[in-house]
Amino acid sequence: MARIATLALLALGVDARLNARAAGNVTARIAADGSTNDNGALLGTFVLHKRFELDGAPEDEFDVVEIPDAFLTQSCSNYIDDNSTVFTRDGRLVLRVASNCEGGGCLNSGRVMSKDSFKYGLFTFSAKVPKCNYIWPAIWLLPNNTHGEGTYGRWPCSGEIDVLETVHDGACGAFNLVAGYGSAGGCGAEMMCNKCVPGYCTSTTMGQSHNNADLY
Repeated sequence: MARIATLALLALGVDARLNARAAGNVTARIAADGSTNDNGALLGTFVLHKRFELDGAPEDEFDVVEIPDAFLTQSCSNYIDDNSTVFTRDGRLVLRVASNCEGGGCLNSGRVMSKDSFKYGLFTFSAKVPKCNYIWPAIWLLPNNTHGEGTYGRWPCSGEIDVLETVHDGACGAFNLVAGYGSAGGCGAEMMCNKCVPGYCTSTTMGQSHNNADLY
């Protein structure tokens, strides 16, 4: 099962839930019960099963994450919940970089995860993100919790689907699948069934070539 996540992050050094880091506005809904043909094209009528209601408090639909990012994606973000980095406005979810941390070593930012988990479905999002100042907004599908702890272990062993990631002033966003495997001898060494603790390596559909099919 997956949860959806969204975050606002600086790129100075990523059952599923919607997991997002997005300095901007986000709306989302999930539909299922349609079908596809042999080529994967969508057919039939899709029934709306879930719409994220964003007129109320963010906590009605999302868990607001409070955690330093230093040991997650190795950025200088500090995710807080004080209504300055995560809030709703005009029916939209807003996540933003709000202030410097005390001492100036990081920036206070917003991150949420959907309370609901989803096994499959057709997901639609409307999101507006900034393109400046090394901001790294993203919308993910991530197993279970902030650490991505799923059937095969914590992130990245149980995988991650990046619906949107874009950095700084780049001209495009990226769709990406992330997976990983346990390792005690560095990447390229023999794989281990250690559920990605403590050592792990990652693999991605983007690769080194940044396949244009994954960019938009």
